Amino acid sequence: MKELRPHLQSEEAFVAQIMRQYEQNYRILAVWEAGEVVALAGYRYQENTVYGRFLYVDDLIAAEKHRSRRWGALLLSKLTVFAQESQCARLVLDTGASYLLSQQAIAQLREQHPDARVVRRDLLAEPLPHVDSLYSNTLARKEGGTPHGQGRSSLAWSDLLIEELKAADAVVIATPMHNFTVPSALKAWLDHVVRIGVTFNSTSEGKIGTLPDRPVYIAISRGGRRDLQPDFLEPYLRAILPTIGLKDLRFV
Repeated sequence: MKELRPHLQSEEAFVAQIMRQYEQNYRILAVWEAGEVVALAGYRYQENTVYGRFLYVDDLIAAEKHRSRRWGALLLSKLTVFAQESQCARLVLDTGASYLLSQQAIAQLREQHPDARVVRRDLLAEPLPHVDSLYSNTLARKEGGTPHGQGRSSLAWSDLLIEELKAADAVVIATPMHNFTVPSALKAWLDHVVRIGVTFNSTSEGKIGTLPDRPVYIAISRGGRRDLQPDFLEPYLRAILPTIGLKDLRFV
Protein backbone atom coordinates (compact mmCIF):
# COMPACT_ATOMS: atom_id res chain seq x y z
CA MET A 1 0.00 0.00 0.00
CA LYS A 2 1.23 3.48 -0.84
CA GLU A 3 1.56 6.35 1.58
CA LEU A 4 -1.66 7.99 2.70
CA ARG A 5 -1.94 11.30 0.84
CA PRO A 6 -3.78 14.09 2.66
CA HIS A 7 -4.35 16.49 -0.25
CA LEU A 8 -5.70 14.52 -3.19
CA GLN A 9 -6.28 16.49 -6.42
CA SER A 10 -7.07 13.73 -8.93
CA GLU A 11 -10.65 12.87 -7.95
CA GLU A 12 -12.16 16.04 -9.47
CA ALA A 13 -15.78 14.96 -9.17
CA PHE A 14 -15.49 14.18 -5.48
CA VAL A 15 -13.53 17.32 -4.72
CA ALA A 16 -15.97 19.51 -6.67
CA GLN A 17 -18.94 17.99 -4.87
CA ILE A 18 -17.69 18.59 -1.38
CA MET A 19 -16.22 21.99 -2.24
CA ARG A 20 -19.70 23.11 -3.26
CA GLN A 21 -20.89 22.22 0.24
CA TYR A 22 -18.03 23.64 2.26
CA GLU A 23 -15.93 26.67 1.42
CA GLN A 24 -13.35 26.81 4.19
CA ASN A 25 -10.24 24.75 4.77
CA TYR A 26 -11.61 21.55 3.28
CA ARG A 27 -9.04 18.77 2.89
CA ILE A 28 -8.98 15.31 1.38
CA LEU A 29 -7.34 12.19 2.80
CA ALA A 30 -6.94 9.29 0.36
CA VAL A 31 -5.88 5.67 0.64
CA TRP A 32 -4.09 4.37 -2.47
CA GLU A 33 -3.40 0.80 -3.55
CA ALA A 34 -1.76 -0.27 -6.83
CA GLY A 35 -1.97 3.29 -8.14
CA GLU A 36 -5.71 3.52 -7.46
CA VAL A 37 -7.69 5.48 -4.89
CA VAL A 38 -9.69 3.00 -2.81
CA ALA A 39 -11.06 5.25 -0.05
CA LEU A 40 -11.45 8.95 0.67
CA ALA A 41 -12.25 11.13 3.66
CA GLY A 42 -13.22 14.80 3.61
CA TYR A 43 -12.26 16.79 6.69
CA ARG A 44 -11.54 20.29 7.97
CA TYR A 45 -10.33 21.96 11.13
CA GLN A 46 -12.85 24.03 13.06
CA GLU A 47 -12.94 26.20 16.16
CA ASN A 48 -15.68 25.98 18.78
CA THR A 49 -16.13 28.19 21.83
CA VAL A 50 -17.04 25.17 23.96
CA TYR A 51 -14.72 22.43 22.66
CA GLY A 52 -11.89 24.50 21.22
CA ARG A 53 -10.17 23.31 18.05
CA PHE A 54 -11.38 20.03 16.59
CA LEU A 55 -11.01 17.99 13.41
CA TYR A 56 -14.39 17.70 11.70
CA VAL A 57 -15.01 14.79 9.29
CA ASP A 58 -17.91 15.17 6.87
CA ASP A 59 -17.45 12.37 4.33
CA LEU A 60 -16.07 8.84 4.28
CA ILE A 61 -16.26 7.25 0.83
CA ALA A 62 -14.89 3.96 -0.52
CA ALA A 63 -15.02 2.70 -4.09
CA GLU A 64 -17.71 0.03 -4.44
CA LYS A 65 -15.32 -2.81 -5.23
CA HIS A 66 -13.00 -1.82 -2.39
CA ARG A 67 -15.52 -1.34 0.40
CA SER A 68 -14.10 -2.89 3.51
CA ARG A 69 -13.98 -2.14 7.22
CA ARG A 70 -10.21 -2.23 6.85
CA TRP A 71 -10.17 0.96 4.76
CA GLY A 72 -12.55 2.75 7.10
CA ALA A 73 -10.44 1.83 10.11
CA LEU A 74 -7.27 2.95 8.30
CA LEU A 75 -8.79 6.31 7.37
CA LEU A 76 -9.99 6.89 10.91
CA SER A 77 -6.62 5.89 12.34
CA LYS A 78 -4.86 8.48 10.17
CA LEU A 79 -7.46 11.14 10.97
CA THR A 80 -6.92 10.47 14.67
CA VAL A 81 -3.19 11.09 14.19
CA PHE A 82 -3.95 14.33 12.30
CA ALA A 83 -6.15 15.49 15.18
CA GLN A 84 -3.47 14.72 17.76
CA GLU A 85 -0.67 16.35 15.75
CA SER A 86 -2.81 19.47 15.25
CA GLN A 87 -3.57 19.68 18.99
CA CYS A 88 -7.28 19.23 18.37
CA ALA A 89 -9.45 18.68 21.42
CA ARG A 90 -11.30 15.91 19.61
CA LEU A 91 -12.12 14.17 16.37
CA VAL A 92 -15.76 14.74 15.35
CA LEU A 93 -17.44 12.34 12.89
CA ASP A 94 -20.55 13.53 11.09
CA THR A 95 -20.55 10.56 8.73
CA GLY A 96 -22.50 7.80 10.44
CA ALA A 97 -19.11 6.21 11.05
CA SER A 98 -19.33 5.73 14.80
CA TYR A 99 -19.49 1.97 14.24
CA LEU A 100 -16.22 1.96 12.30
CA LEU A 101 -14.51 4.04 14.95
CA SER A 102 -15.76 1.75 17.71
CA GLN A 103 -14.41 -1.25 15.79
CA GLN A 104 -11.03 0.47 15.58
CA ALA A 105 -11.07 1.03 19.34
CA ILE A 106 -11.94 -2.62 19.92
CA ALA A 107 -9.18 -3.76 17.55
CA GLN A 108 -6.62 -1.63 19.39
CA LEU A 109 -7.76 -2.99 22.74
CA ARG A 110 -7.46 -6.54 21.46
CA GLU A 111 -3.93 -5.84 20.24
CA GLN A 112 -3.06 -4.71 23.77
CA HIS A 113 -4.94 -7.63 25.36
CA PRO A 114 -4.89 -10.60 22.93
CA ASP A 115 -6.69 -12.88 25.39
CA ALA A 116 -9.56 -10.48 25.97
CA ARG A 117 -13.11 -11.64 25.30
CA VAL A 118 -15.37 -9.16 23.50
CA VAL A 119 -19.03 -9.11 24.52
CA ARG A 120 -21.12 -7.35 21.88
CA ARG A 121 -24.60 -6.00 22.51
CA ASP A 122 -26.37 -4.67 19.44
CA LEU A 123 -29.25 -2.56 20.74
CA LEU A 124 -30.84 -2.39 17.29
CA ALA A 125 -30.65 -6.11 16.53
CA GLU A 126 -31.91 -6.95 20.02
CA PRO A 127 -33.93 -3.98 21.36
CA LEU A 128 -34.32 -3.84 25.10
CA PRO A 129 -37.71 -3.48 26.78
CA HIS A 130 -38.28 -0.33 28.73
CA VAL A 131 -38.41 -0.63 32.50
CA ASP A 132 -41.72 -2.15 33.63
CA SER A 133 -43.83 -2.41 36.77
CA LEU A 134 -41.79 -5.27 38.26
CA TYR A 135 -38.65 -3.18 37.91
CA SER A 136 -40.16 -0.05 39.47
CA ASN A 137 -41.96 -1.96 42.23
CA THR A 138 -38.74 -3.75 43.14
CA LEU A 139 -36.88 -0.46 43.40
CA ALA A 140 -39.71 0.90 45.55
CA ARG A 141 -39.69 -2.36 47.55
CA LYS A 142 -43.32 -3.12 46.66
CA GLU A 143 -44.90 -6.46 45.85
CA GLY A 144 -46.27 -7.20 42.39
CA GLY A 145 -45.38 -6.40 38.83
CA THR A 146 -45.80 -8.32 35.62
CA PRO A 147 -43.19 -9.99 33.39
CA HIS A 148 -42.38 -8.51 30.03
CA GLY A 149 -44.30 -9.93 27.07
CA GLN A 150 -41.18 -11.65 25.72
CA GLY A 151 -40.92 -13.78 28.85
CA ARG A 152 -38.15 -11.86 30.62
CA SER A 153 -39.02 -8.99 32.92
CA SER A 154 -37.12 -5.76 32.52
CA LEU A 155 -35.75 -6.41 36.01
CA ALA A 156 -34.13 -9.60 34.70
CA TRP A 157 -32.75 -7.63 31.75
CA SER A 158 -31.36 -5.10 34.20
CA ASP A 159 -29.65 -7.85 36.20
CA LEU A 160 -28.10 -9.30 33.03
CA LEU A 161 -26.87 -5.97 31.65
CA ILE A 162 -25.40 -4.88 34.97
CA GLU A 163 -23.51 -8.17 35.28
CA GLU A 164 -22.11 -7.65 31.78
CA LEU A 165 -21.02 -4.16 32.74
CA LYS A 166 -19.46 -5.28 36.02
CA ALA A 167 -17.43 -7.94 34.22
CA ALA A 168 -16.04 -5.54 31.59
CA ASP A 169 -12.52 -4.15 31.91
CA ALA A 170 -13.34 -1.53 29.25
CA VAL A 171 -16.53 -0.34 27.58
CA VAL A 172 -16.98 0.84 23.98
CA ILE A 173 -20.16 2.73 23.06
CA ALA A 174 -21.01 3.59 19.44
CA THR A 175 -24.06 5.77 18.93
CA PRO A 176 -25.55 8.37 16.63
CA MET A 177 -27.14 11.53 17.98
CA HIS A 178 -30.92 11.56 17.44
CA ASN A 179 -32.73 14.90 17.53
CA PHE A 180 -29.89 16.51 19.49
CA THR A 181 -29.82 13.82 22.19
CA VAL A 182 -29.48 10.14 23.13
CA PRO A 183 -31.25 7.53 20.92
CA SER A 184 -34.06 5.63 22.63
CA ALA A 185 -32.23 2.30 22.25
CA LEU A 186 -29.22 3.57 24.20
CA LYS A 187 -31.48 5.36 26.70
CA ALA A 188 -33.21 2.04 27.46
CA TRP A 189 -29.81 0.41 28.15
CA LEU A 190 -28.84 3.27 30.45
CA ASP A 191 -32.15 3.01 32.32
CA HIS A 192 -31.37 -0.64 33.02
CA VAL A 193 -27.79 -0.18 34.22
CA VAL A 194 -28.30 3.02 36.22
CA ARG A 195 -30.05 1.36 39.16
CA ILE A 196 -30.30 2.60 42.71
CA GLY A 197 -28.88 0.24 45.32
CA VAL A 198 -26.96 -1.69 42.67
CA THR A 199 -24.84 0.64 40.52
CA PHE A 200 -25.28 3.78 42.62
CA ASN A 201 -26.43 4.78 46.07
CA SER A 202 -28.38 7.86 47.04
CA THR A 203 -26.74 9.70 49.94
CA SER A 204 -27.05 13.03 51.68
CA GLU A 205 -24.20 14.19 49.43
CA GLY A 206 -25.91 13.05 46.24
CA LYS A 207 -25.69 9.95 44.08
CA ILE A 208 -22.52 7.89 44.52
CA GLY A 209 -21.54 5.31 41.90
CA THR A 210 -20.63 1.82 43.07
CA LEU A 211 -18.95 0.43 39.93
CA PRO A 212 -15.14 0.45 39.76
CA ASP A 213 -13.96 2.96 37.17
CA ARG A 214 -12.61 1.72 33.84
CA PRO A 215 -12.06 3.28 30.38
CA VAL A 216 -15.25 4.02 28.44
CA TYR A 217 -14.63 4.79 24.75
CA ILE A 218 -17.52 6.68 23.16
CA ALA A 219 -17.87 7.17 19.39
CA ILE A 220 -20.64 9.55 18.33
CA SER A 221 -21.83 10.32 14.80
CA ARG A 222 -24.27 13.08 13.93
CA GLY A 223 -25.82 14.68 10.86
CA GLY A 224 -25.36 18.36 10.16
CA ARG A 225 -22.65 20.73 11.28
CA ARG A 226 -21.86 20.56 14.96
CA ASP A 227 -21.54 24.32 15.40
CA LEU A 228 -25.05 24.90 13.99
CA GLN A 229 -27.02 22.61 16.30
CA PRO A 230 -27.31 21.91 20.03
CA ASP A 231 -25.78 18.77 21.51
CA PHE A 232 -27.50 17.27 24.54
CA LEU A 233 -26.01 13.80 23.99
CA GLU A 234 -22.42 14.28 25.12
CA PRO A 235 -23.32 16.37 28.21
CA TYR A 236 -25.90 13.74 29.16
CA LEU A 237 -23.37 10.91 28.90
CA ARG A 238 -20.85 12.96 30.87
CA ALA A 239 -23.44 13.27 33.64
CA ILE A 240 -25.10 9.84 33.68
CA LEU A 241 -22.07 7.53 33.40
CA PRO A 242 -20.14 9.02 36.35
CA THR A 243 -23.34 8.54 38.38
CA ILE A 244 -22.61 4.81 38.40
CA GLY A 245 -18.85 5.24 38.84
CA LEU A 246 -17.68 5.37 35.21
CA LYS A 247 -15.65 8.56 35.08
CA ASP A 248 -12.84 7.69 32.64
CA LEU A 249 -14.78 8.79 29.55
CA ARG A 250 -12.85 8.97 26.28
CA PHE A 251 -14.78 10.59 23.44
CA VAL A 252 -13.12 9.59 20.17
